[in-house]
Amino acid sequence: MANRQLHLAEEFVMKCINHELNKHKEIALFLGMDENLIEKVVSELLSKGLITREDVLKLTDLGLNSLEQQTVLAPMSETKTFYIDALNGKLSEKFYLNPFDSKNNNNSALNKIVKKPRKGHIEDIVEYYENIEKLLQNYNNSNRIELIQVNDIGKPYTQWHELLLVLYQRNSEDK
Repeated sequence: MANRQLHLAEEFVMKCINHELNKHKEIALFLGMDENLIEKVVSELLSKGLITREDVLKLTDLGLNSLEQQTVLAPMSETKTFYIDALNGKLSEKFYLNPFDSKNNNNSALNKIVKKPRKGHIEDIVEYYENIEKLLQNYNNSNRIELIQVNDIGKPYTQWHELLLVLYQRNSEDK
């Protein structure tokens, strides 16, 4: 969602304060969030001058104005292509061949089984959401892009490239 002045946590904490939930513990219980996280959000709101702390937390005029201007915008829907490295499971927005260097790469990368996403099975890429969100930031530096959901996986396929493999044998008895 683009052009939002407040972070989601800030907005909901301010809405709680506006509806007379004035203590960190009350807000944390209501939102189902950790009290330390609520404390950090409240500190940020205090530093921005959006709330004040007297006996209880209250919104300032600036805070009320910011909360009124906070509107839900229609999410943008775009189609992007991402590649999953079959050797280490890392996500990238471009396809490129990296030579594998056994000295610098961990052998555990070779033992990792990278699951190929199936067409229409969104649950196959849940573990990549954070990486997808980071890569989306590269497309639009002016506004922070928040990945809300992945609607569809289309055309997942394996791409094969020719490879020259040379094997050495120490002894003729080695298998």
